[in-house]
Amino acid sequence: MIKRVQIALVLLFVALVSVMAWHGLREREPAYEGKPLSSWLEAYRLHGVAGVETWQVREEQQKADEIVRKAGTNAIPTLLRMLRARDSALKVELMAWARRQHFIQVKYTPAEELNYRACWAFGVLRGKAQSAVPALIEIANQNNSHESQYYATAALVFIGPPAAR
Repeated sequence: MIKRVQIALVLLFVALVSVMAWHGLREREPAYEGKPLSSWLEAYRLHGVAGVETWQVREEQQKADEIVRKAGTNAIPTLLRMLRARDSALKVELMAWARRQHFIQVKYTPAEELNYRACWAFGVLRGKAQSAVPALIEIANQNNSHESQYYATAALVFIGPPAAR
């Protein structure tokens, strides 16, 4: 009995240390007004109400534009991470199942949505994001996902002439 308790405590300790290490080593993203950049980018919605844009939505997007401009080149690592996001078939199935059940609320943002938000943010940064051009070309040439490739190419177009250099 005592041996089982000791094993359980060791496993709990290892799990706790693992979570702390993961939290400490994960990539940080810029935060503004107490919210991480990715939270601000939620204002850029891929699928909204078709053809309808309320003043509230546009106001949120303008605030997000302002935050992206403030972040400047500090936003690039987060945006590139979002452009590299992809969903496996298993993940899509699990998330579909999770949405059907009503016991636990699961917050899930599809990779295509993350790709879109990052592309939009590159559109706000425009030429200031020219340092991201090599990484964007790499993403566009990878066989990650069609959406990722499409939005990386669109981000290059948004950056404009600095991307051609």
